[in-house]
Amino acid sequence: MNRWIKILEANREAKFPMWDFGLSPRFIIGACQIPIGSPFKTELLSKEGTEQMFEEMKRHNSNGLIVSTINCDKVKGPIMELTSRKWSDDSIGITFNEIWERYGAEITEAKYNITSEERKILERLFNQ
Repeated sequence: MNRWIKILEANREAKFPMWDFGLSPRFIIGACQIPIGSPFKTELLSKEGTEQMFEEMKRHNSNGLIVSTINCDKVKGPIMELTSRKWSDDSIGITFNEIWERYGAEITEAKYNITSEERKILERLFNQ
């Protein structure tokens, strides 16, 4: 199972109590790094890795759950969540370019905004 799926499932199960709805793409991509929070070697690799994750999310349709986005005032950008609704080509509700425009610099600089508490949750999640 992809790490991002585990992360979004954990969020859906309220295992990240500090987040009311979804998670930012920068948080998800940083949490998927091995080790958690490690930087990409280059800007190109960060963009390619983020785009690959986005394309996987865009196609995700499992057990009636799809990935969708909503805009969050707290992070001033889109956040992602698993939702129970019908999948379509554009049900994710955002383009990769919109994600990259908002979060690209932070992802490239490894500014994933992962707190120590969230890191502990992620480590438990991945070590199950």
